Amino acid sequence: MFVIVKLLACVISIKALKSCHICGSRGNQGLKYPLAYIETEKKTCAEIAVDVMKESGNLNANQNCKELQIKYKQCCDGTILTSTTPPRVTTLPPTSHTGPHRACNLCRNGDYPSTPSHVIHLLYIGASSCRNYYIAGKEGKIPTHLCDPLRYFAQDPCGCSKMIQTRSIKPAPPISIATITITSLTFLMILYLTIKKLKKQPRLSVVTVGMKKETDSIEKEEERKEEERKN
Repeated sequence: MFVIVKLLACVISIKALKSCHICGSRGNQGLKYPLAYIETEKKTCAEIAVDVMKESGNLNANQNCKELQIKYKQCCDGTILTSTTPPRVTTLPPTSHTGPHRACNLCRNGDYPSTPSHVIHLLYIGASSCRNYYIAGKEGKIPTHLCDPLRYFAQDPCGCSKMIQTRSIKPAPPISIATITITSLTFLMILYLTIKKLKKQPRLSVVTVGMKKETDSIEKEEERKEEERKN
Protein backbone atom coordinates (compact mmCIF):
# COMPACT_ATOMS: atom_id res chain seq x y z
CA MET A 1 0.00 0.00 0.00
CA PHE A 2 2.82 2.37 0.91
CA VAL A 3 4.54 1.64 -2.40
CA ILE A 4 1.37 2.47 -4.36
CA VAL A 5 0.94 5.79 -2.56
CA LYS A 6 4.57 6.65 -3.24
CA LEU A 7 4.20 5.84 -6.93
CA LEU A 8 1.08 8.03 -7.18
CA ALA A 9 2.98 10.88 -5.54
CA CYS A 10 5.76 10.48 -8.09
CA VAL A 11 3.28 10.50 -10.98
CA ILE A 12 1.63 13.67 -9.67
CA SER A 13 4.97 15.41 -9.18
CA ILE A 14 6.08 14.46 -12.72
CA LYS A 15 2.81 15.80 -14.13
CA ALA A 16 3.27 19.03 -12.20
CA LEU A 17 6.77 19.40 -13.62
CA LYS A 18 5.40 19.02 -17.15
CA SER A 19 2.83 21.80 -16.67
CA CYS A 20 3.70 25.00 -18.49
CA HIS A 21 2.94 28.50 -17.28
CA ILE A 22 3.42 31.56 -19.45
CA CYS A 23 5.17 33.31 -16.53
CA GLY A 24 7.49 30.39 -15.83
CA SER A 25 8.29 29.41 -12.25
CA ARG A 26 6.58 32.55 -10.92
CA GLY A 27 3.23 31.10 -11.91
CA ASN A 28 0.14 33.22 -11.35
CA GLN A 29 2.14 35.57 -9.14
CA GLY A 30 4.01 36.64 -12.25
CA LEU A 31 0.90 37.89 -14.06
CA LYS A 32 1.24 41.68 -13.87
CA TYR A 33 -2.09 42.39 -15.56
CA PRO A 34 -4.21 39.21 -15.39
CA LEU A 35 -7.29 41.02 -16.73
CA ALA A 36 -5.44 42.64 -19.63
CA TYR A 37 -7.09 41.76 -22.94
CA ILE A 38 -4.89 40.46 -25.75
CA GLU A 39 -6.63 41.46 -28.96
CA THR A 40 -4.88 38.88 -31.15
CA GLU A 41 -5.99 36.01 -28.91
CA LYS A 42 -9.40 37.45 -27.97
CA LYS A 43 -8.62 36.48 -24.38
CA THR A 44 -7.26 37.95 -21.18
CA CYS A 45 -3.82 37.06 -19.81
CA ALA A 46 -5.44 34.96 -17.08
CA GLU A 47 -7.45 33.00 -19.64
CA ILE A 48 -4.34 32.45 -21.78
CA ALA A 49 -2.43 31.17 -18.73
CA VAL A 50 -5.21 28.69 -17.93
CA ASP A 51 -5.40 27.46 -21.54
CA VAL A 52 -1.63 26.96 -21.72
CA MET A 53 -1.63 24.97 -18.49
CA LYS A 54 -4.50 22.82 -19.77
CA GLU A 55 -2.57 22.09 -22.95
CA SER A 56 0.67 21.33 -21.09
CA GLY A 57 0.19 17.61 -21.59
CA ASN A 58 0.10 18.07 -25.37
CA LEU A 59 3.18 20.28 -25.57
CA ASN A 60 6.42 18.92 -27.02
CA ALA A 61 8.78 18.92 -24.02
CA ASN A 62 10.07 22.34 -22.96
CA GLN A 63 10.55 23.78 -26.45
CA ASN A 64 6.92 24.71 -27.04
CA CYS A 65 6.61 26.01 -23.46
CA LYS A 66 9.54 28.40 -24.01
CA GLU A 67 7.98 29.61 -27.25
CA LEU A 68 4.66 30.30 -25.50
CA GLN A 69 6.43 32.14 -22.66
CA ILE A 70 8.14 34.38 -25.21
CA LYS A 71 4.91 34.87 -27.14
CA TYR A 72 2.95 36.00 -24.08
CA LYS A 73 5.78 37.68 -22.16
CA GLN A 74 3.85 40.97 -22.19
CA CYS A 75 1.50 39.44 -19.62
CA CYS A 76 4.41 38.85 -17.22
CA ASP A 77 7.07 41.53 -17.83
CA GLY A 78 5.00 44.52 -16.67
CA THR A 79 4.42 45.93 -20.16
CA ILE A 80 1.59 48.48 -20.09
CA LEU A 81 -1.02 46.97 -22.37
CA THR A 82 -3.08 49.47 -24.33
CA SER A 83 -6.16 47.28 -24.64
CA THR A 84 -7.27 46.24 -21.15
CA THR A 85 -11.03 46.05 -21.72
CA PRO A 86 -12.50 43.00 -23.46
CA PRO A 87 -15.42 43.73 -25.78
CA ARG A 88 -18.84 43.50 -24.15
CA VAL A 89 -20.97 40.59 -25.20
CA THR A 90 -23.99 41.55 -27.27
CA THR A 91 -26.10 38.48 -26.50
CA LEU A 92 -26.73 37.74 -22.83
CA PRO A 93 -27.36 34.17 -21.70
CA PRO A 94 -31.07 33.47 -21.22
CA THR A 95 -32.19 33.47 -17.58
CA SER A 96 -35.46 33.10 -15.71
CA HIS A 97 -36.06 33.58 -12.00
CA THR A 98 -36.74 30.09 -10.66
CA GLY A 99 -34.79 30.08 -7.38
CA PRO A 100 -35.99 30.72 -3.83
CA HIS A 101 -33.98 33.92 -3.38
CA ARG A 102 -34.19 37.42 -4.76
CA ALA A 103 -32.34 38.16 -7.99
CA CYS A 104 -28.72 39.17 -7.41
CA ASN A 105 -26.80 41.07 -10.08
CA LEU A 106 -23.20 39.87 -10.14
CA CYS A 107 -22.15 43.36 -11.23
CA ARG A 108 -23.79 46.08 -9.17
CA ASN A 109 -24.88 48.05 -12.23
CA GLY A 110 -26.45 44.96 -13.83
CA ASP A 111 -23.74 44.60 -16.49
CA TYR A 112 -22.66 41.24 -17.84
CA PRO A 113 -19.12 40.41 -16.61
CA SER A 114 -16.45 41.33 -19.15
CA THR A 115 -14.40 38.24 -18.18
CA PRO A 116 -17.16 35.61 -18.05
CA SER A 117 -14.79 32.63 -18.13
CA HIS A 118 -12.80 33.80 -15.11
CA VAL A 119 -13.27 31.35 -12.22
CA ILE A 120 -14.02 32.64 -8.73
CA HIS A 121 -14.61 30.72 -5.52
CA LEU A 122 -17.29 31.91 -3.11
CA LEU A 123 -17.38 30.35 0.34
CA TYR A 124 -20.34 28.02 0.96
CA ILE A 125 -21.16 27.93 -2.78
CA GLY A 126 -18.01 26.78 -4.52
CA ALA A 127 -15.88 27.54 -7.56
CA SER A 128 -17.46 28.49 -10.87
CA SER A 129 -17.06 30.93 -13.74
CA CYS A 130 -18.30 34.51 -13.61
CA ARG A 131 -20.82 33.57 -16.32
CA ASN A 132 -22.32 30.82 -14.17
CA TYR A 133 -22.47 33.12 -11.14
CA TYR A 134 -24.17 35.76 -13.30
CA ILE A 135 -26.83 33.24 -14.36
CA ALA A 136 -27.25 31.87 -10.82
CA GLY A 137 -27.73 35.37 -9.47
CA LYS A 138 -30.35 36.25 -12.08
CA GLU A 139 -32.19 33.01 -11.41
CA GLY A 140 -32.34 33.63 -7.65
CA LYS A 141 -30.01 30.79 -6.68
CA ILE A 142 -27.59 32.94 -4.68
CA PRO A 143 -28.60 33.31 -1.00
CA THR A 144 -29.58 36.89 -0.28
CA HIS A 145 -27.08 37.30 2.56
CA LEU A 146 -24.25 36.29 0.19
CA CYS A 147 -25.22 38.64 -2.64
CA ASP A 148 -23.22 41.66 -1.44
CA PRO A 149 -20.10 39.63 -0.54
CA LEU A 150 -20.27 38.04 -4.01
CA ARG A 151 -20.49 41.44 -5.71
CA TYR A 152 -17.55 42.76 -3.73
CA PHE A 153 -15.45 39.67 -4.40
CA ALA A 154 -16.31 39.52 -8.13
CA GLN A 155 -15.83 43.23 -8.89
CA ASP A 156 -12.29 42.97 -10.26
CA PRO A 157 -11.90 39.30 -11.28
CA CYS A 158 -15.13 39.33 -13.30
CA GLY A 159 -14.35 42.70 -14.87
CA CYS A 160 -17.38 44.59 -13.59
CA SER A 161 -17.21 48.25 -14.51
CA LYS A 162 -17.01 50.52 -11.49
CA MET A 163 -20.11 52.55 -10.74
CA ILE A 164 -19.65 56.20 -9.87
CA GLN A 165 -22.75 57.43 -8.12
CA THR A 166 -23.35 61.10 -8.65
CA ARG A 167 -25.86 63.20 -6.79
CA SER A 168 -27.35 66.21 -8.49
CA ILE A 169 -26.97 69.31 -6.35
CA LYS A 170 -29.50 72.05 -6.94
CA PRO A 171 -27.88 75.48 -7.05
CA ALA A 172 -28.95 77.86 -4.33
CA PRO A 173 -31.26 80.65 -5.48
CA PRO A 174 -29.45 83.94 -6.07
CA ILE A 175 -29.66 86.46 -3.23
CA SER A 176 -30.87 89.84 -4.35
CA ILE A 177 -29.57 93.19 -3.05
CA ALA A 178 -33.01 93.94 -1.59
CA THR A 179 -32.86 90.77 0.55
CA ILE A 180 -29.40 91.70 1.86
CA THR A 181 -30.57 95.25 2.67
CA ILE A 182 -33.67 94.08 4.59
CA THR A 183 -31.59 91.57 6.55
CA SER A 184 -29.01 94.19 7.46
CA LEU A 185 -31.67 96.70 8.58
CA THR A 186 -33.39 94.08 10.71
CA PHE A 187 -30.13 93.22 12.43
CA LEU A 188 -29.32 96.88 13.09
CA MET A 189 -32.81 97.49 14.52
CA ILE A 190 -32.51 94.58 16.92
CA LEU A 191 -29.06 95.78 18.01
CA TYR A 192 -30.32 99.33 18.61
CA LEU A 193 -33.27 98.18 20.73
CA THR A 194 -31.03 95.91 22.79
CA ILE A 195 -28.58 98.74 23.56
CA LYS A 196 -31.42 101.12 24.43
CA LYS A 197 -32.92 98.61 26.84
CA LEU A 198 -29.57 98.08 28.56
CA LYS A 199 -29.11 101.83 29.07
CA LYS A 200 -32.42 102.12 30.96
CA GLN A 201 -31.42 99.55 33.56
CA PRO A 202 -29.73 100.98 36.73
CA ARG A 203 -26.11 100.10 37.05
CA LEU A 204 -24.39 99.98 40.43
CA SER A 205 -20.68 99.84 40.40
CA VAL A 206 -18.69 97.95 42.99
CA VAL A 207 -17.48 101.24 44.50
CA THR A 208 -21.02 102.59 44.83
CA VAL A 209 -22.19 99.46 46.56
CA GLY A 210 -19.22 99.59 48.94
CA MET A 211 -19.85 103.25 49.84
CA LYS A 212 -23.54 102.54 50.47
CA LYS A 213 -22.66 99.75 52.91
CA GLU A 214 -20.18 102.01 54.73
CA THR A 215 -22.75 104.84 55.06
CA ASP A 216 -25.34 102.46 56.46
CA SER A 217 -22.89 101.18 59.09
CA ILE A 218 -22.01 104.77 60.19
CA GLU A 219 -25.67 105.69 60.52
CA LYS A 220 -26.33 102.58 62.61
CA GLU A 221 -23.33 103.42 64.86
CA GLU A 222 -24.61 106.99 65.46
CA GLU A 223 -28.08 105.71 66.27
CA ARG A 224 -26.60 103.29 68.79
CA LYS A 225 -24.58 106.05 70.50
CA GLU A 226 -27.67 108.31 70.63
CA GLU A 227 -29.60 105.57 72.36
CA GLU A 228 -26.83 105.14 74.93
CA ARG A 229 -26.86 108.88 75.82
CA LYS A 230 -30.60 108.87 76.33
CA ASN A 231 -30.32 105.95 78.70
